[in-house]
Amino acid sequence: MSGIVGIICKEKNEGLSRGLSKMADSIKHRGGSEKHAIVDKRIGFAVRHHEDSAYGAEIYENDECLVAVDGNFRNKAELNKFVATQSISCPAHLMWKGYNKAGLQFLDRIDGSFAAVIYDRRTDVVVLSRDIFGQRPLYYGCQQGNFWFSSEIKGVLAAPGFVGAVNQSEISSTLAFGVTVGPETLLKNLFKVLPGYAMRGSPGHKLDCRLYFDPASIQPAKGLTSMDEFANEIWQVLGTSTSDQLNGSKKNGLFLSSGIDSALVALQLSKVTHSKAMAITCGYRDNPNHDESEKE
Repeated sequence: MSGIVGIICKEKNEGLSRGLSKMADSIKHRGGSEKHAIVDKRIGFAVRHHEDSAYGAEIYENDECLVAVDGNFRNKAELNKFVATQSISCPAHLMWKGYNKAGLQFLDRIDGSFAAVIYDRRTDVVVLSRDIFGQRPLYYGCQQGNFWFSSEIKGVLAAPGFVGAVNQSEISSTLAFGVTVGPETLLKNLFKVLPGYAMRGSPGHKLDCRLYFDPASIQPAKGLTSMDEFANEIWQVLGTSTSDQLNGSKKNGLFLSSGIDSALVALQLSKVTHSKAMAITCGYRDNPNHDESEKE
């Protein structure tokens, strides 16, 4: 687990470092390792991650930008080739190189789970984005020209100067669906970035929202006519995805729900690693109807 937080102040703020630390402390359960980057006493990003995690959060900084990425890019070789480099392993650095070359179109090239924030120091523009499945959360808030972001709502609530008030317009949808619908949350001036979307604009102002991923753009495999051919294609794609997800890690496991999908992943995991897969399942003593540990 890992996470990112950040502050972009309207003016220089002597208490920026203290406020950034407070935000980072609010998500310390996401990792014991912490890294800060502060620019001109006005902008500060911080990340948290576990040292032994292969999918942590990273910061990249130069004279043109400040970038924070929580996630993992599985197709780094392909992305490096696109930006004409060979050895960039830091997702935040790779994100900046790609954005600098192709803008928001670069996001659609990424295969992986991520939540990213780019601050372009040249234009005073901030860009927030999430992967197409929304595996990594990202929230942001803005009040009185100041801007905050975090992997969790509590990170923004811990920010100095942010005042949360109940967003009554979202109470009915939360009671009906269990979650807020769309980018709004139960707090005013606090929003979530939706999966497959990018937000861009000047910090402290309304951000433009753009869907960078279009499911309709995915072309079906050609030349497949029978169910056996489709089944073989799905099996091959599942194997490739499983191998890519491992990313060279030696310690692997999966959650087993006793369903067909997780059983197929377990089989592919054993095939790729040439060993028995470690599977974790759940059992509930008080509710045997939901006990999956005894099912085959």
